[in-house]
Amino acid sequence: LKLPGVSTVLPRIVPWRDWDEWKLVGNALLHGSMAEKSKAVCRVRAWQSRGKVPLSVDATASLVEIALSRGQTKLLSDQELRLMYSMALVRLVNGIVDTVQQKKF
Repeated sequence: LKLPGVSTVLPRIVPWRDWDEWKLVGNALLHGSMAEKSKAVCRVRAWQSRGKVPLSVDATASLVEIALSRGQTKLLSDQELRLMYSMALVRLVNGIVDTVQQKKF
């Protein structure tokens, strides 16, 4: 049933609770202490379990998580860290390129 002059705009379903949570997690990832960054990474992982998360948020959380793991343990070699960082960057680039490619191949 569509009424004349009334537009139906469906709400967009997102994994985060509200924009305040979105801003809080973003600020924690970029400017927070190590504990705040760790909580923010966990929150992004929870969002990923609920639905689709923007590529930029996923990539930022991955890079922050790698940086946190470097500070928490000395068990990772420099080579392992390089591989972790490169994998996160490759995933970011692939995500950007895949949206631009538009099924040409």
